Amino acid sequence: MKILVLSNMGPNKRHPNYGVFVKNFCENLTDEGIDYEWIYIKKPKNKLDKAIKYSVFFLKSFFTATTKKYDYIYVHYISITSIPVLFVKKIKKIKIISNIHGSDIVPENKRQEKSLRYSRLLMSESDKIVVPSEYFKIFIESKYKKEIYKTPIYIYPSGGIDVSIFYPIKDKKIIYEKYSFSDNVKYIGYCGRIEKNKGLQTLLEGYRILLQKDNGIDLIIVGEGNYLEEFKLNAKELSSRIHYFPMLPQNELNIVYNVMDAFIFPTERKGESLGLVAIEAMACGVPVIGSDFAAPKYYIHDGYNGYKFNLGDPIDLADKTYMLLNDENFISFKLNAYKFSQNYSRKNISDLLRSILK
Repeated sequence: MKILVLSNMGPNKRHPNYGVFVKNFCENLTDEGIDYEWIYIKKPKNKLDKAIKYSVFFLKSFFTATTKKYDYIYVHYISITSIPVLFVKKIKKIKIISNIHGSDIVPENKRQEKSLRYSRLLMSESDKIVVPSEYFKIFIESKYKKEIYKTPIYIYPSGGIDVSIFYPIKDKKIIYEKYSFSDNVKYIGYCGRIEKNKGLQTLLEGYRILLQKDNGIDLIIVGEGNYLEEFKLNAKELSSRIHYFPMLPQNELNIVYNVMDAFIFPTERKGESLGLVAIEAMACGVPVIGSDFAAPKYYIHDGYNGYKFNLGDPIDLADKTYMLLNDENFISFKLNAYKFSQNYSRKNISDLLRSILK
């Protein structure tokens, strides 16, 4: 079997987490002994660079797909990535697998709204559709009935997690010394895009309320995005209590996860199809406080691996976080989070990949 993998994002040294889920998927193909070729776009530096990279991507994808033989074209994040595939489909008989991730069919800005028509076209031309979670399968089945008529939908959690990278670290003294953390302080944290619809304002307001209950808690923020400067401005008076890191390579991210006592996932995105960062945190033994919304609603189990809080409610966020951190069975939450995360390990989802490609 040979597969052509197409995606509009992929990591490089400067942006190691950009499209890392596609990289993980390709590594899973290697583990299964499946031959593939991956064409992707590295993160553009500016608008001109973006236009050039997309033009090259379109041409390379089209000519590669039409001049070589593949069993499948596997498209990650379908949106405008679907354009060359739709042209290929007109001149060549080829099977298509569309892996949908979120905003490619749940647009969050005008640009994504424009490209939605291409996503819908590719969905209707696909032989199989892959989504990251049960939540998103239900969402697609209800919203895009016409496009997916008789098309099988598979759940595959974005390549899963590499448990050789994300795991609990027993001796944390070295971590505290290296990053200037204190073992006398509790830490809650967030990792991901710093965007408004990720619920960062709710997190900040909730943190202020939490400090009134317990002043011995610091906040860790890892990520980059359009909302970063505004977030820092809004949190100016708390700057000494907030530890900020730009996006980190996965091995360093594992270290920061291990400092956290709770991972906060306050997303307000309807297109939050999984939220792999929350599961990575669980793999490090970190329970999660997440929105009772979208995909987190399905995998955060109250009183087991964390708690859900009411969407956009900072008071409830603070209450649930305080309740978790002061629970006499807190160690059980950590153990349960770790156990739950193993369902998403590469080894344990390999059967899902085989069933998609059989």
